[in-house]
Amino acid sequence: MHQRKLLVKKPLQKPLLARKHPIVRGTKARSTAAFLLIMIFLAASIPTLPIKVNADPATIVVPDDARTITAALQHASDGDTILVKKGTYQEQQLIINKTISLISEDPDNTKIVLTPPVGPYGPLGTWGIDYTVKIGANNVTLSGFTITASGDRPVLLGNGGNVVATGNETRITDNIIETGITAIGDNTHH
Repeated sequence: MHQRKLLVKKPLQKPLLARKHPIVRGTKARSTAAFLLIMIFLAASIPTLPIKVNADPATIVVPDDARTITAALQHASDGDTILVKKGTYQEQQLIINKTISLISEDPDNTKIVLTPPVGPYGPLGTWGIDYTVKIGANNVTLSGFTITASGDRPVLLGNGGNVVATGNETRITDNIIETGITAIGDNTHH
């Protein structure tokens, strides 16, 4: 008689951790994994440097693109032009701290009526009306406006402060400035 052998099925594969594979076990795998972790850590710790993007100068039209001159100044970037269409514009104060050109569409019919804040100004903190227009940036052009201050201030305080330009190479041309002008910056033309 023949004896029958029992067939026992062996698993097709050993469990993953039981295999002797270089990726899972061994010094080569550990050194490769350590190297990769170090490289990832070094790449993540390198400070990112800002990349300056030079956009083309834009023209912002008031009131089409911005309702007020102040809003246009806030949205402008260095090199932009703000073109103000004819009309009368009520603003509190214009602060120009970017290299821009602020020009009117029609110098004879574009008026800016400013109501600058009242408070303690200057080195001594004396009370008065702040400047109507403050130009602090270099290479600014302000052209083609009638600039005046609102007449609703107490007589003691006057109707408004001066237009002041502290930036260099500022060009203030073809304007009627009823409040006065103070030019402090180098090569400022008015």
